[in-house]
Amino acid sequence: ALQGALEHAERWPRDILILGLPLGAFGLLAFSGRADHDQARVDLCERHARHFAADDWWFLTYRGWSHGENGDVARGRVLTERALELRRHNVNA
Repeated sequence: ALQGALEHAERWPRDILILGLPLGAFGLLAFSGRADHDQARVDLCERHARHFAADDWWFLTYRGWSHGENGDVARGRVLTERALELRRHNVNA
């Protein structure tokens, strides 16, 4: 499932239904058994960031959360706070 989702995201990076599968706290990367799953989430977000507008609250939430979980709390907070500014009722952020 993880490999299929990653391959799909390479072809259709804005398909958030599929892109969200590896990214969440209970996502495919988190439960993959990979020791580097936090970095893998950051890498996935950064690889696809150019496909999303600067004001895309959904993507900013996952990107910010990924950075925070990977230890870059300052960057993660900036991104996540921006997501909340854009959509106050964003329960994921």
